[in-house]
Amino acid sequence: MAGGDEGMKLAALLIFAVFTIANVEGQVLRRRPRPPPIRMPSRVEMTVAINDPDTIDKALACIEGLPCKLDQDYAVMLRRFGPELMMRGHCPRRLCTQEQAEEAKWLMTQIHRKYPKKYMSTVNRLVTRNAYRWG
Repeated sequence: MAGGDEGMKLAALLIFAVFTIANVEGQVLRRRPRPPPIRMPSRVEMTVAINDPDTIDKALACIEGLPCKLDQDYAVMLRRFGPELMMRGHCPRRLCTQEQAEEAKWLMTQIHRKYPKKYMSTVNRLVTRNAYRWG
């Protein structure tokens, strides 16, 4: 009888191990790959960019999804953060860290204050062209 108990325990342990491995593999398969980290420009770099209307025009074009004539790092950041920040006023947690969200929001606020017509034109084009979908 003692041998039967050992066999039951071994079978239960084996079943538990198989289900655990299957569950772990299933979770690995379901995970979405995280986008590569984005390098946020420093506050000094952003301030310099804000004071250059040509750079602002290029940045707003990137946000709209038009050909971007900025450095690739900035283009990726603007395409990912820009529409969400302009349309909803925040950066989603899945896209940026808390610090990045604060810096991106600061940048958009500065652009809105200094270039209100350009900013609102971009918002209007995002809405009318359906470049950004309300989820």
